[in-house]
Amino acid sequence: MPAKKTAYHHGNLKAALVDLAERQLEAVGFENLTMQSLTDGVGVQPSAAYRHFRNREFLLRTLAKRSFDRWHEEIKTIIEQSQPRQRVDAFLRFFLRSAIDRPQMFRLMFTSEYGRDSRSIEGMVSFLALEKAIAQLSPEHDEETVRTCLLSIWATLHGAALLLIEGRLQRFYVGHMDTDVLIEHIIATHLQLPGNSGTVARRSSGAVP
Repeated sequence: MPAKKTAYHHGNLKAALVDLAERQLEAVGFENLTMQSLTDGVGVQPSAAYRHFRNREFLLRTLAKRSFDRWHEEIKTIIEQSQPRQRVDAFLRFFLRSAIDRPQMFRLMFTSEYGRDSRSIEGMVSFLALEKAIAQLSPEHDEETVRTCLLSIWATLHGAALLLIEGRLQRFYVGHMDTDVLIEHIIATHLQLPGNSGTVARRSSGAVP
């Protein structure tokens, strides 16, 4: 017979719950994540968890915010370590690779209401960073043209990411490309800068001017 849970203290219980929630999220999706499974996992009574998260929705918003903050740090590194053209290329690859590596977290961030929490706005620096990089590559274009290009790229990224996550780009459509090659193909084929006949990205074997 399992031991009765009586512990109300678990060191840093909040951090333990969030870490476990991230792991469970990738296994079951945010729709099926429950507070009961988390408290069972860390061995505390539910009332202990509710001291830190007043409900399941608050926990999911916390997870989304935490992930957006990580994105913010990654994008800061991309900005600091690259020139505009390489910056655009690196950002697009980071976006698609993040979706593939952590698909359920990506869905939480970008397809659920929990990713729209006002506390996550800082994480959307990714959108503004991409816009700035595009503008620097196309200084001759006005703001409206740059924003139109940005929205087209953003929509393509989201669509490609979700198709990859859902497994809808079957071999019937993409031949025998592995995931990395497919990502390069998506970037090089579909994501173009305004007024530029070249593409945003180049194959890894080619130099980027």
